[in-house]
Amino acid sequence: MNRFLLILALVVCSLVLPAQTYFRVGYVANHYNMMNYDKMIDRYNETRPWLTTKMPYMKWMTGPDIGIGVRFDNGGGGEFFFRTAWATVSASGTDSSGVPTTRYLQAKEGGIGGVIYVRVAGPVYMSFDGEISVFKSKTKVDAEDYRLKDKTFSIGITPGLKIILGHGWFTPIIHIYYACPFVNVGHENTWAELDPNNFANEDKKIFFTHHRHFGVGVSFELGRPAEN
Repeated sequence: MNRFLLILALVVCSLVLPAQTYFRVGYVANHYNMMNYDKMIDRYNETRPWLTTKMPYMKWMTGPDIGIGVRFDNGGGGEFFFRTAWATVSASGTDSSGVPTTRYLQAKEGGIGGVIYVRVAGPVYMSFDGEISVFKSKTKVDAEDYRLKDKTFSIGITPGLKIILGHGWFTPIIHIYYACPFVNVGHENTWAELDPNNFANEDKKIFFTHHRHFGVGVSFELGRPAEN
């Protein structure tokens, strides 16, 4: 309910914003390439031969994307945004003691940043984001509560394309982008829990991974149209 009221308040504010200022709300789907995170999942599956359902890789994360910005005479604009996405994977089976067990692994990334974008042709704009993000890794077994194992901050740039399909109070936006982090995210504590018997002998470099990802977002701008 609190989130609904916040979004409602922002939408109402967008109706009284000065000309060329807008509020944007939408949803993103990010496809990740996290090599060492995948290796951790492989190790979990390899060390538990009793699994009947193996844990898949953490490839897709989805979540909300909101922003507030200004369009400049249809030639470009700038924006402040908040974006977050998460996913959960699991593995299950009957362990060596005969107990049915399901392990859940959850990853979540959220970030704030700024973006500038410039029109290149028609409704297509080239965008450049700068973002500070936090990557969290949580896990649980069966019905217990999730436990936060790792939390790592990162910075990066996100070049992409915006397709702005209109020019008015209610404008659909398609955003295609590629996130390039400068700082690796860590998952050492998560690895220690998923592979406790071999953890101490691992090269510590394997506990960090780039969280590069392609993303596609669909959102809507609410606000006064930019002038021609």
